[in-house]
Amino acid sequence: MAYPTGLRTYQMAREVTKGLDLATTSKLAIPKLVLTPQDENYVPPLARGLLQRRRGFETVTKRWTKWSVDGPATFEQLQNFCEIAIVHVSAPMGTDPYVWTYTRNPAVKPTVGSATFERRETDGSSPVDHAVHYAMADEFELSGAPGEQVNMAMAGFARALQAETLTAGQSMPTPEIPVGGLSTLYIDDDFADVGTTPVSLQILGWRVKFYPGNVPIWTADGRSDLDYSLDSINGDNVYIEAEIMALLGSQYSTERTAARANTARAVRIGVVGSDGRELDVDFVGKYTQPEIAEFGEQDGQTVVNLKLSESSDGTNLFAVTLTNHIATFA
Repeated sequence: MAYPTGLRTYQMAREVTKGLDLATTSKLAIPKLVLTPQDENYVPPLARGLLQRRRGFETVTKRWTKWSVDGPATFEQLQNFCEIAIVHVSAPMGTDPYVWTYTRNPAVKPTVGSATFERRETDGSSPVDHAVHYAMADEFELSGAPGEQVNMAMAGFARALQAETLTAGQSMPTPEIPVGGLSTLYIDDDFADVGTTPVSLQILGWRVKFYPGNVPIWTADGRSDLDYSLDSINGDNVYIEAEIMALLGSQYSTERTAARANTARAVRIGVVGSDGRELDVDFVGKYTQPEIAEFGEQDGQTVVNLKLSESSDGTNLFAVTLTNHIATFA
């Protein structure tokens, strides 16, 4: 018996109550969902008169799961992933096209959403189904370049793997994939002006990785599954890593001056789609070093890699604004 990878199915639902088992509501437009159990055994070093490392009576002490996805971002489903990474949003604003706004204010402890994931491996007749609940993200990356799709890479944690039957009858929305060549980089001095000043004819690619600081917490509540009871935010793990690959051009002197002075930069990466679809990624950052002087080469041209990390003006840190024609979560 063989299980062709082409028959895989992945599904998702936003959880109204974190960790509560529920039917999924949509097929995910992703290449692969990786579920990696992190269950732990205690192996007691008992004096049993046995010359071997493991001497029996192993006891399960903890169960949980790591998960990851990596593939094209889509205008139709990106709101589901922002929900479990950045902050909970109950509904989009406006009428079609709808605007989903996810803003991480560093001065406020956010409420972040959670999701159920389902996975099916099948040979066409004998499926192997699994589900995880209370899934949240602790890494969220978007990247793009001309000639490529806008890509999303995300990783996180979930409760213990469960053997549950895949929810039947779900469909995948027709996805529109953002294209890197339709993105524009803006760099301004103040977040109030973010998205005002485009950097033209210089940007070769970009990557923004947000670490939201979401963490699972185990408490002694008699959970038979031995997985975590609640989540919180570890502020020491809330940060941004951003890279912008650019031709050495007119913007260089401006950004070198900002780096040398440790001046904050308000950055927007805006990606347009069809029929009103749009994706904006905003953040406040400073250059990782107070100098930019290392150059590279691409296609016979001198290039510079601008590296930024998170900063803040006290209110703004990171935001994703998604405009699409979807009024609900997956």
